[in-house]
Amino acid sequence: MVYECPLCKSLDNSHFAFQKAYTRDFYDCHHCGMIFVNREQLLSENEEKKRYDLHENHIRTPGYEKFLRRLINPLKKLCGHDSVGLDYGEGPYPMLREILSEDGYKNVQGFDPYYNQNTEALDTNYDFITCSEVIEHTKYPGDVLKKLKALLKTNGYLVMSTGIYSRDYDFLSWQYTHDDTHINFFTDDTILWIAKNFHLDLVQKDKDLVIFSKK
Repeated sequence: MVYECPLCKSLDNSHFAFQKAYTRDFYDCHHCGMIFVNREQLLSENEEKKRYDLHENHIRTPGYEKFLRRLINPLKKLCGHDSVGLDYGEGPYPMLREILSEDGYKNVQGFDPYYNQNTEALDTNYDFITCSEVIEHTKYPGDVLKKLKALLKTNGYLVMSTGIYSRDYDFLSWQYTHDDTHINFFTDDTILWIAKNFHLDLVQKDKDLVIFSKK
């Protein structure tokens, strides 16, 4: 069986792995390099929301703040305090916005499809958008990236964190696959494909942090 890649829409993919723990199949797109879960095996929205409710990110802890600083510190070198920003997919506790506010960024809005359906925030253009550990959960990541690019001003920044799979590592041993709400897995090739096909400049790429700039 061949499935359409939820990022690039290509049918040029093949079965990559089967995960017994969650009874789900992974497919490897040969066009954009993304590995994705069979869309027929996804959790329901109610099941997904229950998983998110269990995440312990509703309390500001030093560990979680350090985790978010991975996005914030590079962003501060690129955008001044007067910049207008959006945290897309902020979760139940807007900690990233809280930290940015304390650091002098007072014009940052938030949106989350489950916890903050602030649709007015999707009618504004931004100097920067943060997307922390979100894109791996989205059913149609290509549509999300298209939407986020449209919200960016020219020369604006998309700061995105997600696990990036290295093909010299055993996929099913990778901790990132041990979360059944993770359904998209980017590779280095995927990042390059996004930059090329969404006409974005790749400003920075670390092991799990990517910064794009809109041309």
